[in-house]
Amino acid sequence: MSIINFFVEFTPWLKEFVFDQILTEIINVQIMLKRNASSATAELLFHF
Repeated sequence: MSIINFFVEFTPWLKEFVFDQILTEIINVQIMLKRNASSATAELLFHF
């Protein structure tokens, strides 16, 4: 198996993996931001 074949076989999988990782990160960040935003809102509401 040549190195070029290896890359041709491996690249689509790698792209998919990296894409999944990035997507997961984005989703996690959004969840975190929502949590922070809602807890900040709750703190503001219940502080007074």
